[in-house]
Amino acid sequence: AGLVSPGRKYIVMMVVDRLQLINGRFGNVVGDEVLRVVRKHVESKILAQGDHLFRWGGPTLVALIGRQESIDLVRSALKRVLDKKIENEFDIGGRCAFLTLSVAWSVIALIPPASNLPSFIDKFVAAQLPRDYS
Repeated sequence: AGLVSPGRKYIVMMVVDRLQLINGRFGNVVGDEVLRVVRKHVESKILAQGDHLFRWGGPTLVALIGRQESIDLVRSALKRVLDKKIENEFDIGGRCAFLTLSVAWSVIALIPPASNLPSFIDKFVAAQLPRDYS
């Protein structure tokens, strides 16, 4: 048995937009809190029992999810959640700042062997990073 069961397995890659900019402007403590807010959002809106969420590094989260549905239906369900902006208040040096967060994301079917998966995820992340400076 694998990490996720039953049904099909999918990898959801999510890159938090502008995280480097947020870190530069408000500090890493706020950047870490941004990642926590996005993680909680994903955990509450997407993950089901048996799913797993990982920090890939930098602005990236990766989820391993199991679903019965086709990738098109999974993509459609993820789109409803991940294309919406996440609005949250952050304490920045005793002052309250309201930030609107968004993520770039993609989903792929997990087809063994997964040996090329890390490089695939890294390529997706690299393709998103220029968005960090807009």
